[in-house]
Formats: sequence, C-alpha cells, structure tokens
Amino acid sequence: MTTMLLPARRALRSRLLAAIAERVPSLRRGRATVGNVDWLFELLVHALGNGGLSLHAAPDLARAGAAWARLRCARDDLLAAYRTVVDVLVDFAGETGNDPQEIRDTVELVLTVCAAMAAGLACGYHGVADGRLQQAEFVRDVLSGTLRRNDLAARAVTVGVDPAPEYRAFRARPAPGTGTEELAQACGFAAGRTVTGGVCAWISGDLVGFLAEPPDGPVPGVCGLGPPRPLDDLAESFRLASRALDTAGRCGLTGVVEFDRLGLLPAVRTDRAVGEALCRRYLAPLGDSPAAEEVVQTLRAYLAHGMNAGRTAVRMFVHPNTIRYRIGRFEELAGVSLHDDPVAMFEVLWALEYRRLNG
Repeated sequence: MTTMLLPARRALRSRLLAAIAERVPSLRRGRATVGNVDWLFELLVHALGNGGLSLHAAPDLARAGAAWARLRCARDDLLAAYRTVVDVLVDFAGETGNDPQEIRDTVELVLTVCAAMAAGLACGYHGVADGRLQQAEFVRDVLSGTLRRNDLAARAVTVGVDPAPEYRAFRARPAPGTGTEELAQACGFAAGRTVTGGVCAWISGDLVGFLAEPPDGPVPGVCGLGPPRPLDDLAESFRLASRALDTAGRCGLTGVVEFDRLGLLPAVRTDRAVGEALCRRYLAPLGDSPAAEEVVQTLRAYLAHGMNAGRTAVRMFVHPNTIRYRIGRFEELAGVSLHDDPVAMFEVLWALEYRRLNG
C-alpha cells in the first residue's frame, strides 16, 4: 500500500478534491470542506499507511460529522462524497499498481478504511441531525398547541428546554440574499438554540420558534414577535407573531416587529369586511378622479398632523386654506364632521389605513 499510493499523496489529494468539486459541488462551495478536509485527508493517508484506522480517531471523526450536521450538509451529498473518495482511491490504485494481488489488497484496505471513517463521521452527524429533528418536531408541536400539558413538560426536558419560564414565539423571514444561518444567528441562535433556553426550527421557509428575550441587534429580514406566554400557551403567541410578520410585510417594515406595538394595524390588515365597509362609507363618495386622490392624501396628512391645517399645509407645501377647502369638501361628501365626531375620525383613519395596506 505504501509503495503504491503514499508517494503520490499530493496528486491523490488534488484528484480527490477535483472529483468532489465536480460530483458534489455543494460541499466544495460551502464551508464543509474548508475546515477539516486537510485533517481528514491526512487521517485517511495515515490509516492506509498503517493498515487500518486507529480506534483513537473515533471521537475526532464524530466531532467532524457533528460539524457537518450543524452546517446543514445534506446526507445525500455526504454519501455522494464518500462514494467519490472510494472511487478515486480504487481507480488510483489500479492505475499505479502492477501486481494484481497487491491491487486487490489495496482495494480491500481502501474499502475497510473508508467504511470505518464513514461510520465515525455518521455517528456524530446523525447524533446532531436526529437531535435537530427531535427539536424541530418539538417546536412544531409547541407552536401548534397539539401537546397536552403533561406531555409538554416531559418533551421539553428531552430537548433541553426549561418548561417553567414564559417565552415569546416568533416567526422570521430572511431578506433576499440572506442565508438561513445568518438570520438564525442574528436572532440569537447557535445550532438551533439560545443561551436563555429558546429553540428554533425551519418550517416552510420561515425560521420559527420561541425565545426568552427579543433579538438585541439588527435582523436581516423581518421577525414577527408574539407576547410572552407560558410554554403551554405559546400557540397563541405564535399566532400573533405570524400576524405581526404578515402586517410587517404589508407595511414594508423590517427588523423585529412586536405584535403588541403594532396597534390596530393587524386588525386593519385582516378584517376585510370592516375595512371595505368603511371605505364604502367614507371614501367611495369622493369618486376615483385625480381630485379625489388629492383629497385622500390631504385627509391622511391632516389626521397624521393632529387635524391642524397649518402644520398639514407646511407638510404638503400648499396654503392652509387649500387644506381647509379639501377637508371641507370631504366632510360635505361623506356627511361627517371630523372635529365633532371622534368615532367618525377613527373610522376614517381605519378606512385610509385599510386602503393603503390592501391597495
């Protein structure tokens, strides 16, 4: 074996990397091959030179496999990489050897060593992957409210979650061009959990889960955050977090968006019947001409500036009398007095927001 493969280790290494890059490009482009490829190659060469893999290598192989799992390397890609390594080594032995018996012995040793290394890597990989699957199932069951209280406490312990504190459910969506791990880290997660006990999982393209405290930094995307709730009532917090995310998308908001700070926006966004009724009551009488749109924009600015014609005029670069005329025209057509009827003022504001959010 030593006389056949080891003298050509540089060529062998280059050939292995080229084959992996061609057959499993996802591994070569990602971080999986950067940190431990040299160590794995040296371990492989050492095992081939010594007639087998040392038992002392098992813990290090398990750690390498766990690192691949945390980088979310697909199992099919890793299996393809294993087959590629075996193919390259067997072909290399056949090309460099002359004695048929020596080639057969070399191939047998290659298969034995590669199988042993794959088993060590798989041990660490599956440990993390199975734990992540168990964690994801727990997150899904907690946020959907399908777990009974007694089962919830037992399941929480198995995934390392303290069932006593209150948590805040969240639903986050990455900005275009943002990686999943980048979003998770920005929300305070490392390997799917936070130092304060929160856990997360990727479901339907969104990062979902629960945490004890809101993210304390910028988030590359948007994160809808529900109110604090006990672990057995997080389904309600998650429902509100999802509404916050939906409202944020409609309003063009980014970063952490707390449901409790959105005020009426979620209701305006989702209560279609009320929104359309208010639009018919207050905005439809204006018609759909450019002049009507001008009145709508004036009305929006007027309400935003405390129904002060002077401040609104400064904001819109027009004379205060123009503001008064437009507001008077609206009140005449809608049959309402904004100053004398605070309920009508509130309903007009609702109609304007519904129109803005729903086009």
